[in-house]
Amino acid sequence: MKISRWRWALPALVVLGISGLANGQAVPSQAFTNVTLHFADGTTVPKATIVWRNGSIEAAGANVTIPYDAKVVDGGDSLHVYPGWIDGLAEWGMPELSRERTPVSDPANPGYERAGIQPERQPHTMVVANTRDFTDWRRQGFTTAAVAPRGLMLAGQVDLMTVSGTEQNDSAKLLMPGIGVRAAIQGAPGVYPGTAMGVMARFRQLMFDAEALRVNTRLFNASPTAYQAPEKDAVLEALWPVMDGKQPLFFSADDPVDIRRALKLKNELGFNMVLVSGRSAGKMASELASANIPVLVSLNYAAKPAHMNSRDSVDKRTPEHKMHNEKQAEAWKESVANMKMLLDAGVKVGFTGNGIRSADFANKLKDLREAGVTDAQLIKVLTSGTAQVIGRSNILGDLKNGMIAGFNVYTAPFGDSKSKMVYSVASGDLKYYPVQPTPAGNAQRQAGQRGPNMAGDQP
Repeated sequence: MKISRWRWALPALVVLGISGLANGQAVPSQAFTNVTLHFADGTTVPKATIVWRNGSIEAAGANVTIPYDAKVVDGGDSLHVYPGWIDGLAEWGMPELSRERTPVSDPANPGYERAGIQPERQPHTMVVANTRDFTDWRRQGFTTAAVAPRGLMLAGQVDLMTVSGTEQNDSAKLLMPGIGVRAAIQGAPGVYPGTAMGVMARFRQLMFDAEALRVNTRLFNASPTAYQAPEKDAVLEALWPVMDGKQPLFFSADDPVDIRRALKLKNELGFNMVLVSGRSAGKMASELASANIPVLVSLNYAAKPAHMNSRDSVDKRTPEHKMHNEKQAEAWKESVANMKMLLDAGVKVGFTGNGIRSADFANKLKDLREAGVTDAQLIKVLTSGTAQVIGRSNILGDLKNGMIAGFNVYTAPFGDSKSKMVYSVASGDLKYYPVQPTPAGNAQRQAGQRGPNMAGDQP
């Protein structure tokens, strides 16, 4: 891979110097040339170029004119560019839930916070500065995430974030606040609502109270002398966009019973909904497809049973042990097949990494391939599929002009066991990952080189 020098011309420097005095320094563009572009729909363009500036893609394809001010990396026909992976519901950088249970004088009316009703909380104001979540997930290819606080019934807002940082550490960068509200059939221990039935009743009451507050506010604003000023309530006001269909509820539910409870509330109260996690959603895939409910699928299932990897040709197990192993293997295969069942039914599917470690992500992808999910399907789910589910496919999930510059550069096609990520671009922020040379890895050795124009420093 060849690295070019700055492609500045002296007249351009003079012009930029003058305009910089008047309007501030222009932001240089950056580009990868002679790479293979892999779009979310499976289209590939070899010997292509991708150009980005100020966090957005300016051009991507063949026969692209490279701007005069671009920092350029020549991929040498050996590098492959894919849209960055998106996590549709993450807890990156969010504080852990407190284990303390504050005593209340009236458990039937514990107050919003104690009951786990906090839809007004904003994740971008809560990020823990020293977390490694952003760094670790970026190393797995993730450039964007919809982040929500940990919590119970209504945990808080869902903020769209990207990653940005130094060579050693990444941190949160807010792209768009409040794209939804996180919800669950999750009661608060020791107080109301503590049961599934209580949570459903509380959801209904909250929506009724929020509508009453809005009506009172509207009447007061129209005629302040005729009506008493309503008391401000940040929790109820945070539900108004949900009631208006401007924010969906990102509703976490796994088993069919809780999923149907969430659907019942949706039908009664009229909010938009994204099903999150849905580890058993495949069992009701046709029902979800008919209701047009998108799903952010979790891979938070048990590890593959050790006996399924055994190569021992002599079966020394007792009949009881053998039956146990067979049932265990059947349950694991059913869990892994969940995404495939949803895809086959035509459900809109995205990805949530909530509940798994970043270090386990690659092995989870191997499980999905074993279950019959193709690489093309995986790429779509991790990119444009997730962007569509969270309602941001106009700016995320592909390599199209005008989209946020979030993509990754690999030494080989996705799915190739020898493929290594060598660059990550998140909202325009470029990060380099040195690839260790191998005896048979000449292309990888080239990809590991870097010139001073990429970050201003030498290798």
